[in-house]
Amino acid sequence: DEAKATAMLLAAAQEHSHAGAQFNLAVCYMQGAGVERDPIKGVDWFTKAAEQGNPDALHVLGTFYEKGSANVRRDPKKALEYFQRAAEKGHAEALFSVGVCYDKAIGVLNRDVAKAMEYYGKAAALGHPNGQYNLAVGHFTGTGVPRDVPKAIEWYTRAASHGHPDAQFNLGVCHLKGDGIAANPVKAVEFFRQAAAQGHRSGRFNLAVCLLTGTGVEKDETQAVQQLMELATSAGHSGAMLMLGNCYRAGRGVPRDEAQALHWLQRAASQGNLDAQAQLASDHVQPPAGSSPAGTASSSPSSSTSKASAPADPSEEESEKEAVAYFEAQSRQGHPGAQYALGVWHSQGMGVAKDDAKAAELFAQAAAQGHPEATHALAQCLEKGVGVPVDLPRALQLFKKAAEKGHAESQHHLGVHYQLTEPKDEALALQYFTQAAAQDHPGAQYNLGVSLINGQGTPKDEKAAVKNFQKAAEKGHAGAQYALAVCYHLGTGVAKDRWKANEFYAKSAEQGHPEALFTLGMCYRTGSTGIRDVRKGDECLRMAAEKGHADAKKVLEGMLDAPPASSSGSSPPK
Repeated sequence: DEAKATAMLLAAAQEHSHAGAQFNLAVCYMQGAGVERDPIKGVDWFTKAAEQGNPDALHVLGTFYEKGSANVRRDPKKALEYFQRAAEKGHAEALFSVGVCYDKAIGVLNRDVAKAMEYYGKAAALGHPNGQYNLAVGHFTGTGVPRDVPKAIEWYTRAASHGHPDAQFNLGVCHLKGDGIAANPVKAVEFFRQAAAQGHRSGRFNLAVCLLTGTGVEKDETQAVQQLMELATSAGHSGAMLMLGNCYRAGRGVPRDEAQALHWLQRAASQGNLDAQAQLASDHVQPPAGSSPAGTASSSPSSSTSKASAPADPSEEESEKEAVAYFEAQSRQGHPGAQYALGVWHSQGMGVAKDDAKAAELFAQAAAQGHPEATHALAQCLEKGVGVPVDLPRALQLFKKAAEKGHAESQHHLGVHYQLTEPKDEALALQYFTQAAAQDHPGAQYNLGVSLINGQGTPKDEKAAVKNFQKAAEKGHAGAQYALAVCYHLGTGVAKDRWKANEFYAKSAEQGHPEALFTLGMCYRTGSTGIRDVRKGDECLRMAAEKGHADAKKVLEGMLDAPPASSSGSSPPK
């Protein structure tokens, strides 16, 4: 029974000051196992265990100070101190964390890759998979340690044996290319399968390529297309979209279907895939030398933000110039994909001189041929007067054309327009928000939630609103995070949970959301979400006031003692 077990831990922790019991009791309070969940008490018991040198507690406190939590102020220097104390006791995870601190300049003034590799090596020697992987990347790229590909292969292999998906993928690439090891396509496929089984996007993609081409495995174009379809639809992989377009165009694994080919090529192009943009621009014209052929497996070792990474490819600038020259030639021949790509580059000054008027001209040329991305871009230019005179009726007409072609951003834009602009049409706004939300557009998911919680254009449905707020909040939408916090705070459409409320207020506040900063500040002042910290509350209020929040200014000036009555958290669409 959890309650009895926790009571025994409490006795051991209090009466005998047993560090292990204190640590386990802290975990119980953090998780609400056998006791009421209380992160504040959890941190207190972690601290007591850490004072006795418990390495697990030292490391946990390090993670709290590294990221900040409900009642621990972010302090990178203190995080590193805790990690180092745990590392001195041979704690593998702490050794790795110290490495990350030096790698990412967390708690230190300057990045020190050599020092990072030293700690990754210590963690790796204790069997830590991420330490082994990062050490392998260092040896493969010569970052922080001498370049030594055989040693990199050794550490990749150790990490892969622990189920590390990036290591499995990179081993697959090495076996495929014969980089540091004899080329073995069959072995490459084996590692791609292992990585793919854990959902590794590049592993899934390369496995599909091997199935399509019969590299290291019996050719199975039908299975390859199925896997590409899953990657394209569920993971938004632009390379998979490109290959699907080529498969439909060539009839590989699926019947020939030019409409489907164009659909997938355009989706890949809209995500910035240059090969897809080039194919749309050229149709039957050969791409320039140096373009990556469609259907080529990714061959670069993968890395993540918490791991060592390889230096940028020095050939990118030359490839960019090649692409610009190619698209200019195809644009002159009237290819909409090339016209749109060039328009984007002129609007951003990427590879060409920044020229808003030229960008608008190119968008107009592509939009005239029905290109949805270009149609949306031209509508934005006309709406804001960028490169062309303002023409709001024409802009609205173009947003509608793009929306009819399934362009999510145009659908969302129209939803906001009909929600806010007179004469309002809440039912039509709801329709556009629903269409864009179905394509995982976070702003549309948030605004759909606002409509549902307020009953705008539809009967009120608080539970459905919360679901949409959750989807958008997971994607980092600050407004949705704030709205979700209010729902947890008030029990609107979901069970009350003051800790969840505090969590999402904090996430939204971290992005500078003024209302979240104000509400979080008042919560800290009053302790209404379980944590009372007047100093932290005043800090949040000052930040809100700096962003122009009137009530925050009044509270700080002593003109307002309490926050105004809270609403359902359904702030106007943005």
